[in-house]
Formats: sequence, C-alpha cells, structure tokens
Amino acid sequence: MNISKLSVFSLLSILIYTSSCKTIKPQRPESSTFTKTPAKELSVINLPVEYALLNMEKEINEAFQGEIYRDDSFEDNEGDNLMVRASKIEAITLSAKGNVISTDIPLHIWCKVRWQEKILGIKLTKIAETDFDIVFKFNTQFNVDKKWNLITKTASSGYEWIKKPLIKLGPIHIPVTNLIEDVIKEKMDEVAKEIDDDIKNSFDVRAYIDSLWLNIQEPILINEDYNLWLKLEPVSFVMTPIKGWQKKIYLNFGINTSLEIVTGKKPLYIVNTSLPDLMIRKDIDKKFHLVLAAEISYADASKLMSDKMIGEVYEFKNKKIKIEAVDIYGSGKDLILMLDFSGDIKGTVYFSGLPEYDSLTSTISIESFDFDVKTTKALLKLADWLLHAGFKHKIKTALKFPLKDKISEINQLIESSIKSNQIGESIILNCDITDIFPKEIYLTPEAIKLMLIIDGEAQLLIKDW
Repeated sequence: MNISKLSVFSLLSILIYTSSCKTIKPQRPESSTFTKTPAKELSVINLPVEYALLNMEKEINEAFQGEIYRDDSFEDNEGDNLMVRASKIEAITLSAKGNVISTDIPLHIWCKVRWQEKILGIKLTKIAETDFDIVFKFNTQFNVDKKWNLITKTASSGYEWIKKPLIKLGPIHIPVTNLIEDVIKEKMDEVAKEIDDDIKNSFDVRAYIDSLWLNIQEPILINEDYNLWLKLEPVSFVMTPIKGWQKKIYLNFGINTSLEIVTGKKPLYIVNTSLPDLMIRKDIDKKFHLVLAAEISYADASKLMSDKMIGEVYEFKNKKIKIEAVDIYGSGKDLILMLDFSGDIKGTVYFSGLPEYDSLTSTISIESFDFDVKTTKALLKLADWLLHAGFKHKIKTALKFPLKDKISEINQLIESSIKSNQIGESIILNCDITDIFPKEIYLTPEAIKLMLIIDGEAQLLIKDW
C-alpha cells in the first residue's frame, strides 16, 4: 500500500515538474538570401569652360609676322592692275561679346596702281604708288553643333582709316580712297575665310570633350584608407548658349551621369567610346545626387541587442523568464529577432517586423512588430500568458539601432573624399555636399541597410583650357 502511494506521489511530482518546465521550440523562420541594387539616379556635373582669347591672339600674331600679303604683278587676279604689299603694324586684337568674336587687323599697305588715260586722243598708261595705314574689322559668330564641331561665320564689319591713301602726281596729291576701297572690299572675303580657319584650329572643342568623356569613365580612388572609389557612368552632355565678354569666352557644359561610391577593389567598368551628341539647353541644373548606404550588420545588431538584453529578467505576475541569447537576421522584407530564454518556461521565440528609419532620432526601429506565426501557435498551446503579458511591447521598445554617429561619419568621410579629385593629368573634380537624407531602408543577407541620398554641387575643371 505504501509502495503504491509512493509511486503515485512520484508520478504526480514528475508531471508537475514537467508542466512547470515547458519548452518552446518553434520552427526557425527562413533566412532569405537576396540582394538589392539601389536605383541609379542621374546627376549633373557642371563643366564651366573659360577660354582666354589672349591664347588665340597669341597664336594668330605668331602666325602672321611682318609682311602677310604680297602681290607683285599687275596681271595677277585677272589683270587687276594692282600691286600690293601688306604688313602688320600692330598686334591683331580679339574681343568677345555674346557669341561673337571681333577681330581688328591693323595693316600698313603699299600699293602701285596702273591705269590708262587718253590725252589728245593718245592712250597713255600711267603708274602711281601710295601707302596707307588701315584697320580691317571682322565679326565672327561661333557656335558648337550637336556633333561637337565649332561652327564659325566671319564677315567684314568695315574698316577704319589711320592714314588715307594719296597718289602724288608732281606737286598734286590726289586722294584715291574710292579706288582703294573697291580693292579692299574684294580682299575682305579672303581674309574672313582665313580668320574662320584660324579660330577653328585654335579652338578644337571636340578634341577636349572626347578626351574628357573617356577619362571620367575610369573609377577614381577618393580615399585610400577606406578603399573608396567614385564611379561615373556618363550618358549625355548639355550646354547653355555661349557667352563672351571682352577677352574671355564662357562655355557651360553639364554632364548627365550616375554617381556611385564603391568600397573595396577598383570596380569593373566598360568604357563607352561613343561620344554622345550635344544638347543645347537654356539652363543647367548643377545638382548631383549620390546614392550611398549606411548599414548595421546583423552581427553588430545582435551584439548591440545582446548587450542590452542578455541577463534581463522579465516578470509576469507569478512567472519569470530570463534572456539567455539574442540573434538578429533578415527574412524577406522582415527583420527577425530570436530570443533564447530560461525560467518558468524555456526555449526560443521569434519576432518579426519591418525596419523603419526615424529621422528625428536617427535610429532604426521595428514597426508591425509581433511574434512570428509559428511562435504564436506554439505559445497558444504551451504559454499563452506570454502573448498577453506586455512582453512583446517591452522587447520592441528595446529594439532600436542608432545611426546618428554612423551617418555623421559617412558625411564627413564623403565630403573630405570628394572635395577635390584629380582625373587624368589635367582634369579636377570638385564637389560640395549640401544635404544628406535617408530614402529607403532594406535588408541584405548580411546587414540592415539605410539608403542615403547625398545632394551637392559638382564641377569639372580643365587646366589646359
């Protein structure tokens, strides 16, 4: 009888102990492995070109020294009865206004004129010579076409006498201005064509832009310590109307390109050798938009939460549980939090929720936070009190990941890295950051990532222009 009572007592004790030490072990939510490539946004890099006409003046004046024209025959030019020698007396000067270059060519001209007169019915051939000083004036309209060719159209804008021509016949000085003007007008078209050719040879836009197009496609190492690379993928060029003033010509280009910062090894790239056609626009947006990700790895997030939660004891009326382990990972769009615990109930539970960024506190928190479906089913069977004890709310409150310091560090790093960078031998990229703000949060196999948009202005400067 005593043995029977002892057996019943032992059995009851085992049942009570077993019921008081229930173990929750739901199926672990699958860890998704996927990647997301942030959408590339086109930015505009401003390319202001300031061309000094002094360079062109120098080339033209070096090309034309001393005597620049000579005609020693009356028979040349279909028997024009004229000999001419022209030499430069001062430097040829250029100036600009809008898209027009004005050229002044000061010349000393010697000429010999042959003509026939009838005196007393007798035809006589007479020859006289004179010299004079004159400034030839030309205006050249210039533009760049869609194929990057410099288009020029030069026409005479008149001339200015410094010393008018006179022919001396004995004691008489005869003004022959009208005769000489006719000859000058014929020569002006020839000079205009030469000016067209000289300007085109001095100002080869396509050569500069073609070199630039190829150079900017190679990734630029902007920070050696962090192995940061800036990668540009240009797609098109735009230009505002040409503006000139006095001794300067101003061309303002914009390069439409995607901008990407890559860490690690030099990123692969394929050079597009086809220079796109130029598009003319009234204005150019000078803003760039750089997409960059601030991230917290699951390992770091797990450590952060472990430091907060492991060892924490949660009491629910007459029951207690103690957190023993924490793990965080991604599953699809959801962030999964795993908790191992001991106490009146032991085992594992899983929470899931959507990560969201709070711009006011610069933290990532979890919204739509709840027990995983399979965890909920397991708790309903063994410990439904945990579903209603405020445990979920307490865990959600603790589940925050601060990013303020990381974003500030990224901002400082990028700003210092892209401030001024050499591209090739003669191109410098200058960037200024004006704003940084979050756009989207998403999960990768390794981390929680916050996509940041960095706004600023960028300019390319070419030393040789």
